[in-house]
Amino acid sequence: TGTVDAMRSIDPDDFRTAVDDGVVALQKAGADVVLMNPQYSPRTETMISVPPYLDNMRAVAQQRDVPLFDRFAIMHEWNDQGDFDLYGAHHGLELARRVHDCLGRALSIFVIGAAHLGPTQQN
Repeated sequence: TGTVDAMRSIDPDDFRTAVDDGVVALQKAGADVVLMNPQYSPRTETMISVPPYLDNMRAVAQQRDVPLFDRFAIMHEWNDQGDFDLYGAHHGLELARRVHDCLGRALSIFVIGAAHLGPTQQN
């Protein structure tokens, strides 16, 4: 959430309002809500300004008491540590598969933790 908005230069306050309205609607419908912020890419960080959208998602998550999966920070850390070359021109399907596999695992751990499930409730 937020990448396309940043690319289109949507006003960050309008973005925040849209995310907040969506969270409220989902909560009123009885849904459990988890927010996930944009993917990190060193190739695009100089072209689009993502921080205002990250800040607004964090604010909505805190205000509405919903968990925020910080995909941006996770991927940024992977890139900084050299776990994945997210800057290289030749990403390929194998890199995408590996990154999404790791994100999926991290997200599943995050959701289980956010749900406060004990070991017997996870099956």
